[in-house]
Amino acid sequence: MKNFLSAIISITILLGLIGCEDPDYPDSLWDPNQEVNSDPVISQVVPANMTGYTPAASGTQTYSGVGEITLIGENFSDQISDNLVFFNSTKGEILDATTTDLTVLVPNIEGDSIQVKVSTLGAYLYSNTIAPFKLMPVYGEIGGFIDADDINAVACDTAENVFASVKKDIFSIAPDSTDISSDYASFSASGATAMRFGPGGYLYFVQTFAMFRIGPAGASDPTWLSLFPRNLILKDLDFDQYGHLYTSGSTGDIYRVDTDTKTATLEATLDSVKVAGLKVFQNDLYLAGKYFGSDSSAIQEGVWKLPIAADGTLGAEELVLDWFSYTGKTFENITGITFAADGKLFLSANGGSALTVMTTDGILQPFYQLVLSTPINKIVWGTGDFLYANYGNLGAKRLLKINMGEPGAPYYGRD
Repeated sequence: MKNFLSAIISITILLGLIGCEDPDYPDSLWDPNQEVNSDPVISQVVPANMTGYTPAASGTQTYSGVGEITLIGENFSDQISDNLVFFNSTKGEILDATTTDLTVLVPNIEGDSIQVKVSTLGAYLYSNTIAPFKLMPVYGEIGGFIDADDINAVACDTAENVFASVKKDIFSIAPDSTDISSDYASFSASGATAMRFGPGGYLYFVQTFAMFRIGPAGASDPTWLSLFPRNLILKDLDFDQYGHLYTSGSTGDIYRVDTDTKTATLEATLDSVKVAGLKVFQNDLYLAGKYFGSDSSAIQEGVWKLPIAADGTLGAEELVLDWFSYTGKTFENITGITFAADGKLFLSANGGSALTVMTTDGILQPFYQLVLSTPINKIVWGTGDFLYANYGNLGAKRLLKINMGEPGAPYYGRD
């Protein structure tokens, strides 16, 4: 009985305390009249409307750091900032939002069992989870090179065999192989600074102020083709659709080489420009380079083009791109140049964005910025959708195979 009375007294005191109102006690955060949004629902994942240079995706997989997907469902917010899309615990970048669609750039993570879910402001719970979702790498290393391998140049033949100049050797890597397939050629001098396949399966390359070529079967002694002034350090070479071979380098002088007579003709000069890369596209020779003169009003770094006549002569130069005005930095220099089949211009660089694309209407933007690092030194497009590049600093380089999601423009000597 005593215990029963004690319990009654305790309950009475507790109820009295609860009933007392403290005038200084803060208002409750709970608003019973607040409207709660319905929880988001994902019903489907589809590839986004691709930009034209993104590798193909499916509803269950895409490429990490570059792929775009659209989540179709309901109860999303049409304000981008009110939605969060998670890939496991990593957020993607929402590019566009409606109440039924979210377009998302996926994060730079990889895995074959990623869980995708959405959180929307005003809803209590996450959406349902879409899994497994696969995020694949958009590039990989090939050749099995190590830090001590100084890769100077890269080329690709019609069969998609990739060739890398490493010190005094040229190695080949077979299609779909990650390791060196053969020691294609070796020579006594230092490595090539640029290589390009020409008619008949010959591999042409430049080295300081000389040009050489190697027969289709490879060789221990490359054949000397032509010599140039000793103050000219050759940086790149390319064929046009008429079979003419062009090369240029540190002085801005542009030479046309007759591969039969082994003679070189000075065709034009980019005044006080160190040419870093060149590429023939359609009927023009494009050159990328940096100005080394004293005229502060001159274009400090850029891309120029010269029209090509059927006899190989070159017309007047025309500025295509003022690179320095775009970057605003003297240490983000162009190292290579190539084109997609539809005319987009791609540039590699030693700083800033590893690859930059200029669309056919002149818009410049970084390419694969989340996944590629600088410096990239030479680039060459294969026969399909893959771009090959040597990445890294002196003494620590790698050979990369990059899925561009579209084919490159023709390499006339090769294709």
